[in-house]
Amino acid sequence: MAGAVMAAAVMAASWAIRARHVSKTAVAWRVGWTPSAANHVAPAAPPKHARGRPVGGPAGTPTITSLTVNPTALLTSQASGIFNATVTDPSGLGDITGGTLRDPMTDMSYGDFAGSNGTYTITLSWAEINEVRGIMVPAGGSVRVFEAVFTDMMGNSAFRQVAVTLSCGGLLVTCAPGECRSLDSTAACGSCANDCTAVEMSVPGLEVDATGCQLDAVPYCTVTLTEDVRRNCSAACADQSLECDTTEQHFGGYASGYCAEPCSPLDSPCAGGNGSCTTVDVEGTPTDLCIWTSTDVSMFPACSQTSDCANSGVCQPLSGDVVGAPLSCSETPPATLPAVTELGTQTGDFDFAQMYCQCRRP
Repeated sequence: MAGAVMAAAVMAASWAIRARHVSKTAVAWRVGWTPSAANHVAPAAPPKHARGRPVGGPAGTPTITSLTVNPTALLTSQASGIFNATVTDPSGLGDITGGTLRDPMTDMSYGDFAGSNGTYTITLSWAEINEVRGIMVPAGGSVRVFEAVFTDMMGNSAFRQVAVTLSCGGLLVTCAPGECRSLDSTAACGSCANDCTAVEMSVPGLEVDATGCQLDAVPYCTVTLTEDVRRNCSAACADQSLECDTTEQHFGGYASGYCAEPCSPLDSPCAGGNGSCTTVDVEGTPTDLCIWTSTDVSMFPACSQTSDCANSGVCQPLSGDVVGAPLSCSETPPATLPAVTELGTQTGDFDFAQMYCQCRRP
């Protein structure tokens, strides 16, 4: 008799455990996921690892039979993606209340699907995708998962995912969310962090300008430095935390001009026929000077400034500074340069005006 009672108790406990297991399994089936073998307890929403396939449910639950995107493999900043979903419902298509496309990493919505009778679409631009979650991709792109969620009138939900490669195209990358950039530019040289333009500056007597990016084994920025201090380019570049580029030539620039002397009458030829008497502005004062018009300036003395001129002459600039012989990184240009130009030989010297250095920054 005691054995019969014990057997009955064991059987009752077994049925109780089975009842609890069935109850939890039913809850899990209703929300559309497979319960864990460890505890058989269903969470409030489908786990992310279970998404990406049609998820079953009780009678009447909708099913997303397909979720596709066009283009199928690549979305770029110049193209939009058209997402297409096909949905069925055993209770009839009229039981479907609608669907959204969302980001499963953040659960933020990209927007609602439009359509009816089981066929739905939504179109997203690069900017719209980036607004929900910033797009950061390397060269060649990276994969992002999109998830469609459709519901019915009973509040049942169906989930399905599709993976899309987001890419800037070619070797372009994003250095800021959604902003595509080439890594051979002065703004990003070899990496997003290497911004060549960070060295640029312009102050009296000094100009530093990032001019390019060289993608060698170790990418580096090319930088032009112009300053009015006469010294070697190794020192000039080092003062700006740069290196002198030993593969480039460097120069000293010299203020070039000729002494234009007062003349009269207006429009009369200058001595030697190398110019004519012309009215020019000299520090706000109209002045009649013998202005060069010939390809030969040998009749005119050279100058760097008006104080170089005799006979009340005024120094008139030639077309830009004259540069001396090419220099190495360690060479300093001379203080003066004999006045020999493509326009002819003049008397006098040109004074140093500027350094022209080619620097680099790794």
